[in-house]
Amino acid sequence: MFVREEIKLSRGLLSKLCSAWVERKQAFAIQCQFVSFRLLDMCLVVGLRVVGTKIDLRKSKIISNISSYFEQGDVSVEMIYFVILKRGNNISLEDFCKLYILLGLSEFILPTRMGLVHDGLFNIVDDLDKLGMYNWGV
Repeated sequence: MFVREEIKLSRGLLSKLCSAWVERKQAFAIQCQFVSFRLLDMCLVVGLRVVGTKIDLRKSKIISNISSYFEQGDVSVEMIYFVILKRGNNISLEDFCKLYILLGLSEFILPTRMGLVHDGLFNIVDDLDKLGMYNWGV
């Protein structure tokens, strides 16, 4: 289906979709049928590339300067929210954008069950010009 105009999603519709989501099937339950919705679908919807360099999320040495906003150890999505909300006025615009993108990737595109941020994402968002080279649909 091709949509030729901007779509606004109401809170009621969003609430209905959330209640129809079946995690184990990775699909929406609609009138006794399951409509799958995969990471690839999400990437295509938001305009992320689905071909390109494979994303390496393995633990590696973090060389990103935005990691300095956090103490050593695991970083959670809540910690990123805290830094953005509490220290946002004291952060450079570029670092703010990197943190915001890191938050979006960690919460919506590549979430973990514990709400932790993959170490590899720090290095990926460190160079915003290279974000378009990765395959986000894997």
